[in-house]
Amino acid sequence: MFIKKNSIANFRVLKDIEIQFEEEFTPTLFPLGSLNGGGKSTLLQLVFTLLHCSFNKQRHQYLVNLLSTLTFTKRDTVTTLEKFEIRHDDKAFDLEFIVSDNNFEGQNLNVFLDIEELEQKLEENKPLKAKYSSLLKLEEEMNTSNRVSPLRWLELSQYLNSKTDRELYEIARNHGTVDEYKKWLDHLLRSYNSNAES
Repeated sequence: MFIKKNSIANFRVLKDIEIQFEEEFTPTLFPLGSLNGGGKSTLLQLVFTLLHCSFNKQRHQYLVNLLSTLTFTKRDTVTTLEKFEIRHDDKAFDLEFIVSDNNFEGQNLNVFLDIEELEQKLEENKPLKAKYSSLLKLEEEMNTSNRVSPLRWLELSQYLNSKTDRELYEIARNHGTVDEYKKWLDHLLRSYNSNAES
């Protein structure tokens, strides 16, 4: 990865900074100089933290620390923190880091899950999805049958998750009719469907 250009509008002592790095220079070493307090360390800290810590959850605390001094005077404010032009594997990329309060363009950003949390939620829903698929298969089989065997009732008992499920199961089993069975199966499918969506 090669950083071709780095732009910072306003961060701490850094104001309207734009640094370009020429790819043709050999070796690719670029000295930066300024008076004490001119922002050399701030620049390096900002570049390192944004590029090295943004995409790793274990390093997010470094971002929190870096950005803790930023304040917003009004809602829906967006601040461009830093822009990069990058070349990687002979492709050009523009990367822009913005900072916003938790409410931006009508969206509450606190509701968004990061990728790891989404993956965890999907993993947790796998057993639920498997049971839902089994119930759909039972429903399909029931549509071609006019009786419910004792073995089928036993198989269905594994899907009881709540008191309501158990009560409806007992009613359906005591009546023993196909219609009661289908009603109960429909209740279970709706119940599993709503759990999967929440």
